[in-house]
Amino acid sequence: MRINILGRPTKKVKKKQLELAGRWFCKKLFDPATLRKLKVEVKLNISDPYYFGEAFYSKPKDCNYRYNISLNRHLGDKRMVATLAHELVHVKQYVYGEYVKLTRPDKQHLIKWCGEYIDHQTTPYWEYPWEIEACGLEVCLYHQYYEEVEH
Repeated sequence: MRINILGRPTKKVKKKQLELAGRWFCKKLFDPATLRKLKVEVKLNISDPYYFGEAFYSKPKDCNYRYNISLNRHLGDKRMVATLAHELVHVKQYVYGEYVKLTRPDKQHLIKWCGEYIDHQTTPYWEYPWEIEACGLEVCLYHQYYEEVEH
């Protein structure tokens, strides 16, 4: 597994801290075979105060286990680590095919979530099942990480 942290964090956050946390979260989220292939690039490039982060890939069939995460570089250290956990949950959803964005023009409003089709244009954001999972696991992973590693 390779995780690269790109960009300049603020003085509150160290790249090494993010890399350590990212590796720890990935070990909790992915099986060993997937971990060997996984490559995650984390860019500290968002500056919108209302936007914490985003995980994405260009094309699911061409991803080759390569994913990108953008994080708000102005978040404090704990919020940035928690956001990294949240976005890595989304990477897990992509890797294991739980979340699939349909690309056909007549189906672009649909997300295939664990075999069920959800219209993301008519479903409120906080009711997206992928966000519910990511928010829940973010909290669990964050607290486990700080209990095991940071204390």
